[in-house]
Formats: sequence, C-alpha cells, structure tokens
Amino acid sequence: MELTSYSSQQNGFRCASHIQELAQHSQLLTDWSLRYDQISQGRFEGEIKEAWLDGVQFYEERLSQSVFQSGEGRADTLCLGVFNALSGDTRWMGKNLTLQDVTWSYKRGELMLQTPEYSSLQVLSIPLSLIPDMIDELPHAVYAVRNDALASRIRQQITAVLHSMIEHPLQMAEKQARLQFKSDIRGLAFAFFDVIGKHPPAVKHSRQKAQRVVAKAQEALIANRDRPLTMDELCLITHTSRRTLQNCFETVTGQSPAVFLKNMRLNGVKRMLVMGNEASNISEIASKWGFWHLSQFTVDYKRLFGELPSQTLKAIRCPG
Repeated sequence: MELTSYSSQQNGFRCASHIQELAQHSQLLTDWSLRYDQISQGRFEGEIKEAWLDGVQFYEERLSQSVFQSGEGRADTLCLGVFNALSGDTRWMGKNLTLQDVTWSYKRGELMLQTPEYSSLQVLSIPLSLIPDMIDELPHAVYAVRNDALASRIRQQITAVLHSMIEHPLQMAEKQARLQFKSDIRGLAFAFFDVIGKHPPAVKHSRQKAQRVVAKAQEALIANRDRPLTMDELCLITHTSRRTLQNCFETVTGQSPAVFLKNMRLNGVKRMLVMGNEASNISEIASKWGFWHLSQFTVDYKRLFGELPSQTLKAIRCPG
C-alpha cells in the first residue's frame, strides 16, 4: 500500500493506492463505521482519496472486487454519494443503482451497499451544522434518488475539491475561499433537497423487509460464528419461508443466503488474519468461524480471495 497524506488545523488530504487488504481499506475512511466483505472471486486492490475542509468530508474509493458494505453513516452529517464507474449490478438498500443515482444517509443511518466487480464511488459528507435550515425536509434516513443533473453536479464538486487538494493544497487557507466553499456546499445541499421535494422517492415495503431479514441473518451469523447456520434455522430466526429468505438476500446482496453467509465467514477469517497479532494461527481462526475441515476451508479461501491463508499471513508479516 502506498500512502500520501497531510493535514493542517482545518484541512486535510489522504491518498492510499494499491491497497491489497479490504480490512485495511475500510479502516482508512475517517469517522465511518463500516464493514466490508468481499463477495466476488479474485485478488482485491483498492484506492482511496479523502479530503476534509471545515468538517466537510469528500472521498473517492475504487474497488476491484464486488464488495458488500454494511454499517452506519457518519454521525451528525448528511452524506451524498454518486458513482463514477460501475462494471455491473449495484444495490443500495436493495435498490438497483446507475450512474444517474444519488444515494444519501443521514445521522448514522444503517446502510447496505453491494458494489460490482469494479466500481468508483464518490461521497460528500456535510455537517448538519452547516445546513440546519434544510435537514427537516428529508423523508428517509437512507435512500436514493435518480437525477442525472444532480448526480453530475455532485460529481463535479467532489472531483474539483479532490483535484484542488492535490494540486493546490494551500488554496483553501484564504478566508474568502473558505466562505465561497461553504456557500457552494450549501447550494449543493439546497439542490438536493429541491429534487427530493419535487420528486420524493417511494420506498418499497418489500425492500425494507429484505434489509431487515439480511441484517437479522448477519447478526445471527456473528452470534453463532463457530458453526454454519442451516437454512431452516435462518428461516426461524428471520420469520420467513425459504423462498422469501432467498428473495430477500438476492434483492439486497445479489447472492443466495448460503453463498453470501459463507463468504461473510471467509471474510471474518481473513479479517482476523490481517488485523491479528504475530501469533495468528490459521486453523484456530478458521474453527472460530465454523470451518472445521481445514483442507476444504483452504480451497474455499483461495477460490474467494485468490490466495492461500498462509499467503495472506506472509504478506502481512513481510510486506513488500
């Protein structure tokens, strides 16, 4: 991983490229509480550019594999997101996304995002203190609206700020420049609320149910991580039939419950290998996540991540 960063009292910028571990990638974002799970097969590589100005955060992340992100948005902020590139199906809270969609999360709203095998996402995070007169107009804590003009405007703003922070890092030190910057951000927020007011998105009950079912299944997996849950157990836990359970997972994750939850467990193992100590033991960690047959676990691990568990440990212990 290559990392470049600088910060002053008010401003900061960070760029990390050639990130080989998803667990490290997810920890680079400031003030976010997100879990990233790789769900497509192959080696991962990521890149993050992040800037912050007077509490306003901008970031762009590129992911080389399909990743399921879950967790909470930033506290006390309105977060707007747009994609620059999508190589395939993308799901935000069960809703299929395009490059014309603008996603939002508000006040630590619970979010679920499934990206395709290549994606480039840009996010703008606005402190609520900067827009106190607007925020009451938001109809849902987390959702998306399709508006090409708004998506393009947000994309241009984020791109311009990231470029400026790279090429002219001292530009925002001037008082007048900061005042204009805040005015521009408020104008962008006003445009967002104007679109929402004129075209309020309708939230489908079926998507909300699917989100709850997947979240409950994830919680059950963590609580019983030392053994794989059967489909019958998951149906009892989520109060669904097998068909409904299947449909809910496909809506939110794009995968069957069995495949997705196995991928989560494999990601749990890799996360512990990457973030663990020097004495990390592969077989012990695998058994903690319900993988009791080490040879089959090794095959499954390599199929998903494109490397053996021992190679993961070696790369962490001997980087470069």
